[in-house]
Amino acid sequence: MRKAISVVVGVLFLVFSTGVYAADNAADKKSQKKSELAEVKTSIQELKNDIKDLKMLLGAFIAGVAAGGGTPGQVADIPQQLPPNYPYPQPQQPNQPQARPPIPTEATTTTGDGPILGNQSAKVTIVEFSDYECPFCARFHIDTMKQLKKDYIDTGKVRFSYRDFPLPFHQSAMKAATAANCAQEQGKYWEMNFAIFENQKDIADIDGIGKKAGLDVAKLNTCISSNKYADKIANDTNDGRQIGVGGTPSFIIAKTSPDGTVKGKLIAGAVPYSVFKTEIDSISGGK
Repeated sequence: MRKAISVVVGVLFLVFSTGVYAADNAADKKSQKKSELAEVKTSIQELKNDIKDLKMLLGAFIAGVAAGGGTPGQVADIPQQLPPNYPYPQPQQPNQPQARPPIPTEATTTTGDGPILGNQSAKVTIVEFSDYECPFCARFHIDTMKQLKKDYIDTGKVRFSYRDFPLPFHQSAMKAATAANCAQEQGKYWEMNFAIFENQKDIADIDGIGKKAGLDVAKLNTCISSNKYADKIANDTNDGRQIGVGGTPSFIIAKTSPDGTVKGKLIAGAVPYSVFKTEIDSISGGK
């Protein structure tokens, strides 16, 4: 009898152990599937971001061809949803050879009419010509700009000016630029500037971004509707074109001048922090 009971107990234990193992194994497989699914979702999102960037580059290339010239990567003068006084491109004559001027490496401009970030007496001035919908501009502001602000702007070594250069094939760029300028009336220009870039995927929702920046949205919309900053934005864009800005972001880094001019190296693209550091230190002597 005892032997029979032992056998029964052994069988029951074996069955129970097998059930527990099977349950644990199923739980492990389920957890593994969740992990694999999360990785797939991450990969898909990264692919979407890459496709978005490629679309921007393709848009710039197509715009250049449509305008009748320019080198790949240069921005064509195609007026879309821009102020009335926005410069229209001159039509090219038949059989006229396409001129391809060299991209300048130096430029002279001003800080424009917008607010200045940093110490007004800083030794070095950086002027950026940028587009709020440009993915490369967002990369600069989210990564490099934060480091520049910490090391140079907040320490009083550099002053920074943002000038508007909305690209015509970006549907939300003009409104975003207007919103940032309107935010200045509430004393929150830079808060809105940073918020737009940090929430670029939601750039069509200016109200939502304005709330994140701490703005009175009703006042913001009234200002945007007035279009009062159209001339300011057009002037920024025209100044950029005159000095050879062909794409965004573009930067002029120079020693601060008493007369307000900014004459120095023209850097195109979302270059890494080390490029800015090298240029700033060479101008200021590393101080």
